[in-house]
Amino acid sequence: MRGKDLFRTYNTYTPIQLTQIALTLMQFFLKTFLLCLALMINQEIWAQNIYQKVDIPVGNSFTQEELEDNIRKQYPVLRNSELQLTHEIHSPAGIHYTFSQAFQGIPVYEAGIKVNLMPKDRITSFLSTLKPLPSQQFTNFTYSQTAISQRMTEVWGAYEVTINPCLFIKENQLIPVYQTIIHTYGTISSLEFIIDARTGEELLQKDRGAYFHKTDADTNGRARVFLPNPCTKGKVKYGDLFIDSMDFHKPIFENFIDTVILKDITFEDNTFKLIGPYVNITDRSPFFIAPATSTDGDFFFTRDQSGFEDVMAYYHIDSMQRYVQKLGFINLQNGPMQVDPHGKSDLDQSVFIGNGGNSYILFGDGGVDDAEDADVLVHEYAHALSYDAAPETNSGTERRGLDEGIGDYFSAIYSFDSDSVYGWDKIFNWDGHNEFWSGRKAISHIQYPPSSTSIYTYGEIWASALMEIRQELGKEVADRLAIQEMYGNFAQMTLTDAAMLYLDAEMALYGGIHSEMISFTFCEKGILSGPDCINVTLEEELDSEPSLSIFPVPAEDQLTLSWSLPLSSSTARLEMVNLLGQTVFHLPLPDFEGELSFAPNLSSGLYIALLIIDEKRTIRQKIQIK
Repeated sequence: MRGKDLFRTYNTYTPIQLTQIALTLMQFFLKTFLLCLALMINQEIWAQNIYQKVDIPVGNSFTQEELEDNIRKQYPVLRNSELQLTHEIHSPAGIHYTFSQAFQGIPVYEAGIKVNLMPKDRITSFLSTLKPLPSQQFTNFTYSQTAISQRMTEVWGAYEVTINPCLFIKENQLIPVYQTIIHTYGTISSLEFIIDARTGEELLQKDRGAYFHKTDADTNGRARVFLPNPCTKGKVKYGDLFIDSMDFHKPIFENFIDTVILKDITFEDNTFKLIGPYVNITDRSPFFIAPATSTDGDFFFTRDQSGFEDVMAYYHIDSMQRYVQKLGFINLQNGPMQVDPHGKSDLDQSVFIGNGGNSYILFGDGGVDDAEDADVLVHEYAHALSYDAAPETNSGTERRGLDEGIGDYFSAIYSFDSDSVYGWDKIFNWDGHNEFWSGRKAISHIQYPPSSTSIYTYGEIWASALMEIRQELGKEVADRLAIQEMYGNFAQMTLTDAAMLYLDAEMALYGGIHSEMISFTFCEKGILSGPDCINVTLEEELDSEPSLSIFPVPAEDQLTLSWSLPLSSSTARLEMVNLLGQTVFHLPLPDFEGELSFAPNLSSGLYIALLIIDEKRTIRQKIQIK
């Protein structure tokens, strides 16, 4: 029944009929209200962070305008808004675009859309925080940014302030605001403010840090540590500027301490603890020294405090595990290693104890506290890595020596990759090479097999061989091979066995492209011999001994050659070959002896210089070009 008919015939209806008509009208208005409410709710939901699965082909050569057209077709809420592309990220699977929503050229706070293309010719999903915007004008940005910056510095001690104009929806109105982000040295490291750009009023404040409670793992702290030790950092020998002095913290040490982030530590019962996904600083010894804790996430100690060794142990071991995972070994000793930085009390020694999932490391405080030197920390953790790769196989003199060499190698690369490479070849150059003990070296001229049967001599040979290989192959390739080799280790094996395993690892990972160079280094050390090595012996006995000398080594571009030839020779030349055996330079030698300078114009790397007499290779020399 139409409304006008209803009122025209009002007087003809009984009270019961009028009541029924009233109920009908109430139902009609209620349905209309609910429908409008649903539309409003739907519009609000549409603007929230919703994952939407789509399948929209865009081809391989779409434009940004075409991409935006597809977004607008899906989101009518954008009718009076603009889109501003903020990120374009390429992944192995596709491309990922992030747009911010804007009004009159100014971005709207926390409003935008993520567009995922996987594969790259097809939109597969949207994630939206788009908002319905009112169409009214807004007041200009009149409040002083300088005043905001000064306020943040005075009130919060901010050392960095970033201010971005944007629009903020408040009570269904767009108002101009300044999104202000600060960084401080306080308990809370970074804060975000939304400040009214007309009045300076603070509308919103957020802590930008990620914290957790109980067993979550998303909390960072800060600590002061040596990177990696004061000798390397200061580029000095032990004793030049400072000595241990019974662990006394002299002011000069402040110059060699850095502030670092302790990643993923535990926050529990309002306390930060040095327990994370890869390291658990604990107390396992009868000499009770409680692990350091913090109420604000800052672990700032001097070296005479036990907490300094605690944070050194956590930071450096955690960093080493993260590097191992970066190399692709994501399941190698990736649980929380139990570490007691004072577990050996006043003894000047440290130890890794392999015990399945209950393995642990103890460090001593005798001499220079062992946990004050990252070389010691990384060395012991390398034992843990080796144990996890080949459990319960570290027996036999050479096998144990191999394990010491593995530890020394990772200590050396940890120092070598620091900001200062000074002293990287002196392993433990803060903890050792002093009045307490002599330390060890990562550069050695000792040949295999050595006259000494000390496990540390075998370790020195292995570590120095791997460091030479690393200088030629680069760090990630060589470090990946060093780790892969460990999986094949077994009890009672020799360094020769280890060299063959290393070559097997190279073949598996890189198809043999580095094998010549690796074999050359192991042969130079005597670890490999016979047919495994490049044949450089005289093919015929000559009437006199030839000689060859090329210097300087290493060289940048200009080399000097000195040579002498047998009187019976008819032709001679110098050849230089790369590690793939390819001749990259040759130089005829006109006289029986002489000296001349030449520039081979070769790229940086390792080469083998060969003296060829009457088409026979007689002498070789390794040449390194910087």
